Amino acid sequence: MVYATSVADFIAARRWDHRCLNTGPVLQAQAAELDQASLGYLQAELTPAVPTAGWPGSRQYRFEGRGVQVMLWSQVGQCDWWVSASSDAPLRQFTAGLLDLPGLDQALWSNDEEGERLLSEARRLSR
Repeated sequence: MVYATSVADFIAARRWDHRCLNTGPVLQAQAAELDQASLGYLQAELTPAVPTAGWPGSRQYRFEGRGVQVMLWSQVGQCDWWVSASSDAPLRQFTAGLLDLPGLDQALWSNDEEGERLLSEARRLSR
């Protein structure tokens, strides 16, 4: 399986991943297998960025727009999510829509206080 279609795509993917994972806060989820409703939602709301395959899941999706980045490590039985933004406002707004996707409301978490606060607010407002 080919990870990226070119060396340029490989470099672009690695840079994109670094930016997504190092722009805080970062929301994360270890969720059920990626379903068509969730993928369709992301495709409708954001612009696809460089896709890759083979590692760490069978397929990696990247989406960006509206100040938000979403990276998915998709494989049979599980999909890992990373969601980050350039500032709190776009992340809070985008997270509200994610909470309606199958299984994400309970699966999303953050490893920092700012992310947990933002996620708690989004959950409170979506109910």
